[in-house]
Amino acid sequence: MTSNGKLPISLVVITANEERNLPRCLEAANFCSEIIIVDSGSTDRTLEIAARYGAQTFHRPWSGYVAQKDFACQQARQPWILCVDADEVVSPELRRSISEAFQGD
Repeated sequence: MTSNGKLPISLVVITANEERNLPRCLEAANFCSEIIIVDSGSTDRTLEIAARYGAQTFHRPWSGYVAQKDFACQQARQPWILCVDADEVVSPELRRSISEAFQGD
C-alpha cells in the first residue's frame, strides 16, 4: 500500500470524447494510486472529468490503439499497471481479487 492508502498501481486509460463513460471507469478503479490519461483531442468534458479525479493528463494525437497504450504505460510511475478502456468498469470481483493479491507477502 502507498502513503495515500491506495495500491501501488497506475491506472492507464486512453480517451477521446469519453465524458459519458469516464466517471464510472475512474470511480471503479479508485483503489489505484495513480491515474494516467492519454487523450487524443477530446472536445467534450473528458479532460475536466479527468482533472476532477486527479489524473495526470497527456495530450497525444491518435497513433493507433497499441501505440497510444504503450505511450500511456511509459508514463506510469507505479510498479503495477492496470490498463482499461474508458468504457470499461472494474467489477467488484476483480477489485477484490486485485486487493487480495496485495495482501501478505
